[in-house]
Amino acid sequence: MVSHLCGKIRVFIHKLTQKEEIPMSQTWKEAHLSLQVCMKKEIEAMREMLANLYKEELSFLMCDAESLPSILEERAILVARLSEIRLSRIEAIKMLEQFSQCTLSEEASSLENLLPLDDENTLETLSLRDQIISLVERMNHQNARNALLCANPPASLSNRLAMSPASVAPKAKLRVTTCPKKAEFDKS
Repeated sequence: MVSHLCGKIRVFIHKLTQKEEIPMSQTWKEAHLSLQVCMKKEIEAMREMLANLYKEELSFLMCDAESLPSILEERAILVARLSEIRLSRIEAIKMLEQFSQCTLSEEASSLENLLPLDDENTLETLSLRDQIISLVERMNHQNARNALLCANPPASLSNRLAMSPASVAPKAKLRVTTCPKKAEFDKS
């Protein structure tokens, strides 16, 4: 781990101490911006997918089997769209690899190694990558939760609670009180 970190530091120092600065071509900048656009579209599609997963959870919790087919149809469309966006992101990364000395298939390389440290768009691209990773984790968590709800539907849970009335707390009664208007109060 330490040797890997030292290697990265050596590469960083080497890049900083190079006297000959190679200007980035316009094509590289276009590829970088294309990657950012693809990542933003992917984040948007992933948010829609997460919202769809939340809808599925609500349909399970409310025992609403009627809305489930439409939710799953919507998800199928979202999955297809997300797949297309990811393919375009992979193509944008391949275009960036053509301008870089390393490729993402190399051991211990990542998007950080592909992007120059002194470029203004690198930070935004890495931030977009972190958002994608976070959304993937949230989607996996929600998908696992939905699978658990599907395996153990809430109806069976409510049936179990109905069997033991001592575990169910009585519902509080709601009372609404209306007060007379101030003018009516003063007349009396």
